Formats: sequence, C-alpha cells, structure tokens
Amino acid sequence: MQPRYRYLYVSILLVLISFIIHILAVSAETTTTDTTWLTNPWVLLVVYYLPHTIAISLALYVAWHYWSWLITERSD
Repeated sequence: MQPRYRYLYVSILLVLISFIIHILAVSAETTTTDTTWLTNPWVLLVVYYLPHTIAISLALYVAWHYWSWLITERSD
C-alpha cells in the first residue's frame, strides 16, 4: 500500500492556514485600521473557505483509502 498518510500533513497545513486567516478576519472586524480587504467575500473564499474545503476532502479521501476494508470485511 502506498504511503498516502503524507497527504494528511498537507491537510493539516491547509487547516492551519485557514484557521490563521479566520482569526485575522475576525480581528480585522474589530480593529480601527483599514483591513477591509481581508473581510472581502472573494478574499475569504480563496484564502479561507477553499483551503478548508480542500483539506477536509483530502483527509476524507485518505481516511477512506485506509479504512475502506472495514466495509468489505466479512466474518464467515
């Protein structure tokens, strides 16, 4: 079996990036400096929602790859 667990590290990195962007976007709403670009819906889509969606999909794929034998296993 190929070592696909390494994709989980990529998934963790993408979640970490989206988490940091989310924290910055929430704090940008409360600051007085000009950070309106960070709360723009397109910026949030590209740097928060897309990496988060890719990370979850990637982790789900890897988990399905490693644990799919549980569905096909039969006790005879």
